[in-house]
Amino acid sequence: MTESPRHKCSSCGRLTVEYSKFKCPKCKETEICRCYACREKHVPYKCTACSFEGP
Repeated sequence: MTESPRHKCSSCGRLTVEYSKFKCPKCKETEICRCYACREKHVPYKCTACSFEGP
């Protein structure tokens, strides 16, 4: 049995298996990963490459 991949949420920093991943809308370089809880609560995230902040 294989484990589901875990990713670190860009908003809260927790490891999660329920997430969405996308490229930064501004620089298109950094991959943003957000957990389900932060997406639902609209917790902000910040791109580590260009400092873009999103909801």
